[in-house]
Amino acid sequence: MAQGIACGRGGRPLLTDLNLSLQPGEILWVKGGNGRGKSSLLRILASVVPPDEGRVDWASRPVYLGHANALKEDLSAFESLAFMAGLHGLAVTSDAVEQALKRFGMYARRRAMVRTFSQGQRRRVALARLLLNPLPGP
Repeated sequence: MAQGIACGRGGRPLLTDLNLSLQPGEILWVKGGNGRGKSSLLRILASVVPPDEGRVDWASRPVYLGHANALKEDLSAFESLAFMAGLHGLAVTSDAVEQALKRFGMYARRRAMVRTFSQGQRRRVALARLLLNPLPGP
């Protein structure tokens, strides 16, 4: 739940007094023109950045994956996932990395360098990374 959310950029308000409630499993579609606050709102809702005003309180943490995939180009899909998990202090097993890649249809390309992937394949590996970060329960 988000209550009274406000944020701005460069002295210009982007969001004011926004209230929002989502249930687990629901999807939020945010539309609008460039510079209207879509990314700012999503970062606030995912608790990546705090709002200027208001509060965000979810029973379980939402997942946010921005436009950048945050993968290492010169590593394989497997190596990139293992590296990013380690960078974030996550102790993951090789099996967990393989299972995440299987879940998103990238297991067969696990040894291929990220730089050889299409944008869609990169996105699937980035989504697989989310499976390696356990979400806290309610």
